[in-house]
Amino acid sequence: MAHRNDCDVLVVGAGPVGLAAALALTQKGLSVQIVDESWRTAGRSYALALHGSTLRALEKLGSIEPLLSQGQQVTTMELFDGQMPAGSLNLARADDEFPFVLVLPQQALEDALQRQLAGQKVRVQWNDRVSALDLTASGCSGTIEHLEKYSGGYSVARTEWLVQSTRAIRCGYVLGCDGHRSVVRRALGLEFVEQGRPVLYAVFELSAPEVHIDTIRVVFDAQGPSVLWPLGQDHYRWSFALDDRLSLDLERAKSRLAVQADGEILPHLDRPRLLQLIAERAPWFSDRIRELEWSVLVRFERRLTTAAGKERAFLAGDAAHLSAPIGVQSMNVGIQEAVDISERICCVVREGAPASLLDDYAQNQPAAWRKQWQTAVEPGPKAAAWVTKYAEQICGVLPATGPGLDKLLGELGLRRSDA
Repeated sequence: MAHRNDCDVLVVGAGPVGLAAALALTQKGLSVQIVDESWRTAGRSYALALHGSTLRALEKLGSIEPLLSQGQQVTTMELFDGQMPAGSLNLARADDEFPFVLVLPQQALEDALQRQLAGQKVRVQWNDRVSALDLTASGCSGTIEHLEKYSGGYSVARTEWLVQSTRAIRCGYVLGCDGHRSVVRRALGLEFVEQGRPVLYAVFELSAPEVHIDTIRVVFDAQGPSVLWPLGQDHYRWSFALDDRLSLDLERAKSRLAVQADGEILPHLDRPRLLQLIAERAPWFSDRIRELEWSVLVRFERRLTTAAGKERAFLAGDAAHLSAPIGVQSMNVGIQEAVDISERICCVVREGAPASLLDDYAQNQPAAWRKQWQTAVEPGPKAAAWVTKYAEQICGVLPATGPGLDKLLGELGLRRSDA
């Protein structure tokens, strides 16, 4: 006896990648449920820039106008060899249609996508955690737990999330957009293979009305790349690479693979520590900081899964790959993947396309990931000495993917070895 599905596609995870996938599927006429075990969209988070290629993907969804109205369009990246200016990069070269990087906090991106999705009569089911999945070639079924906050205690108050109810769900397909601890990836039995040492960053968001910088600035040194992002309205974000050998105690005390940074200013990342890092790495940045608004210590791992899915379940975004953070490459690639796999599912369900269209994504997407993050970068004869010195660092900081990344590397006299 055939069972009726509750929806065509279950999207697990309501970050930028999951929201983009749900929107793409809904606009093609498929029924969607989107669940997330968090209670709302991100408060503060690390990702804050959209590449031109990602803006093109979002334009397909009709999402572009509210994003352009809120974000900062940045066309130049200034590069420093230690404390000294070394060169600049015209980011417009990466994409002809959107010749800039849009600096936009992840929260603003998520809020815009969620509003647009609500306009399609689809609401994110917050506090819903997938606890079990059965993935087969004929369909998918699982159990979803609804969480409620419980407060208790006498002398010491405590708050915890408890399972209030459970429900069964059946669907045609599952998209795992649920980040580095992905339930969907684990249900698929896929490995999440480490690709290199983790990188540790001290992140500060601040207001500095007397500073007037409208470019992205990246400082290269022996400890790794650090970046200054202009956020508009006299606000900036600094991310300083730290030597993890000097920061092991801090890492044990406060570390995350991917950040949902709602926390307070950390005692070891206070204003004196910020001023110390600025003095050491970027003395050209004014010390006239009006307010340090928040800080967080973030540990980013670099991992790739061995496949992008199988049967009727697929992965996109941080569920499948984690990379160095400065170029915001993992989130941007993830949004593009979400639109891609959603369009493929629609072709199979609505147009009768062969299932091999989905198999192609599952089997071939890892090759694109490896090219993005594992391919060696080679300096050409016209590369400056500082470019050659920091060639391996440079690839991970450029805010572009695919052909756009190759164009920016070429501007510096670099090329990927398989290009």
